[in-house]
Amino acid sequence: MTASLNGLPLVKASIQEPLLGVWFADVEVDSADDISGAITMVVDGVAFSASVYNPQGTQRGGIESGRWLARIVGGAAGMQTVLAAKNYAGVNIRAIVDDILRDAGEALDATNSLSAVLTTPVSRWHRMSASAGTALRLLLDSIGSTFRMQRDGTIYVGAQSFAEVDETGIVVESTDPAIGLALAALNSPTILPGVTFTGRPVSHVTTKVAPGSLRQEVWFSG
Repeated sequence: MTASLNGLPLVKASIQEPLLGVWFADVEVDSADDISGAITMVVDGVAFSASVYNPQGTQRGGIESGRWLARIVGGAAGMQTVLAAKNYAGVNIRAIVDDILRDAGEALDATNSLSAVLTTPVSRWHRMSASAGTALRLLLDSIGSTFRMQRDGTIYVGAQSFAEVDETGIVVESTDPAIGLALAALNSPTILPGVTFTGRPVSHVTTKVAPGSLRQEVWFSG
């Protein structure tokens, strides 16, 4: 198993991927210099596009003992951006989504998002002053839809498919049916929220990267 961040050795990482919303990761990189700008994290060939978490404009990262420790957030880390209130009339969902994501500096996965959702007509909509993530969630809640930040840093809008994941090469080391948790050992982080694993729908995945080790904590819904 190999792991890197912007081409530098990724020593440790804990990647949190929820079914809804934005993924984030706490990372430890072998670097004596700060890292900023666009981030590409690669775990055994699987790429994650992100930015450093910067609440209130303060970068969440720093150097400690020759390593860069930081929290990174999927995409441009713009879903925390507070947007001004705005009114809409006679548009479709796509127009409002595009506005929210443009103002947040984020990008829509227009290819895979559900066109039936994006073309839904909206007679009137008031976007309250809120973070981009909240504004998008409230909009999609109103029509029974959802969004999720994908690993490539784009936003998917639509329903979850819960397709079966290919379980080849995955070893389930332990399970806790009481809380709906399985610990899987594997060579690549192939389990995602929104798939079906061991016959159950996955609602959250925590991928833990350590020297010579890759594990995924898989949380089930229902």
